[in-house]
Amino acid sequence: MTASGFSIDRFVQICPNDGPPFLDLCRVYAKAAERLGLAATTVFLSPSRVEPAPADNRYLDMADLRATRALADGLRELLADVRDSLVLCHRYRAYWAFARSGLTAGRAVALAHEHGFFKRRGRRLGQRVFGRGISFAGVSPTIVSELEPEVGTALHLPNALDVETIEWSDRKQARRELGLPGEGVCIGVIGRLHYKKNPELALDAFRSFNERHGPAHLAVVGDGGLRQRMEERATGMPVTFTGFVRDPKRLFRAFDAVLLTSGARAFPIMVALESMAADVPVVAPRLPDAESVLGAAGCYFDDRRIESITAALNKAVTSGISGAGSGRVRDGFSIDAVAGRLQQLLI
Repeated sequence: MTASGFSIDRFVQICPNDGPPFLDLCRVYAKAAERLGLAATTVFLSPSRVEPAPADNRYLDMADLRATRALADGLRELLADVRDSLVLCHRYRAYWAFARSGLTAGRAVALAHEHGFFKRRGRRLGQRVFGRGISFAGVSPTIVSELEPEVGTALHLPNALDVETIEWSDRKQARRELGLPGEGVCIGVIGRLHYKKNPELALDAFRSFNERHGPAHLAVVGDGGLRQRMEERATGMPVTFTGFVRDPKRLFRAFDAVLLTSGARAFPIMVALESMAADVPVVAPRLPDAESVLGAAGCYFDDRRIESITAALNKAVTSGISGAGSGRVRDGFSIDAVAGRLQQLLI
């Protein structure tokens, strides 16, 4: 029974699209809800990016996510009665469409996956008018802190993995599929090649590591606007650019360590979780979001000097964290962990 007087027996989540990592993440939440005995429904606002579309999802097929009135009307028709539901809105667009729909839920939570959720003045004003009765949460401590001046208390609902469904490739197979050397130390840099991810810093750090502690190889898994410039900078270095790889987490055991050099506002939570689940050491900046995910399983550098990153890489490769990462994921970032957090929302 909630404070509104309704007994919740249904879980509804709304998400703008099913692009990575949201399809997997929504499945995690649906499974967690079902473990609590709740019927689960997932609604994506835009057309499916997955072919064929998963049968257990619903799509509004709205091509323009800026069309708030149409989105709200679609939700109101699709979710005619959510009074007995726990509703979770992933990202701002899903929250805003639900807030404008006029639907009333037993409990509604808007989950921010990115910084700047209420950066725009219009969003702040809209929250004061239409956001009443909706709780807010962030996937990281810094996002929670950013939300609280606007909404008061905000919850921390970190991302999670369904580890049981990951079909890991072993080291040799993964290296073969990525086009990497079969033997020797290999460092992975995974993600979009965008300035917010600082992949060029990773390239410079690897150059230093290879000179001091090599021989080693670097795998840059992903694509983006910086790729050509990085390839030019990597001339003569033992670096493989794989380009885009579908579902790269299954190949993480190819690496002796994964290097993350993103700034404080763009820490790649899912890559960190996937690396830990594979028991691959993660090298990351000592920042609140990184520490909240990695804990004692992380190999940290305290500043962005090349020497600091090189030392952390060497520590990761030589000492490893066998077993520590997967155990941390199981305890705090699994389906059972999400179920426990959802249970608290039902009280």
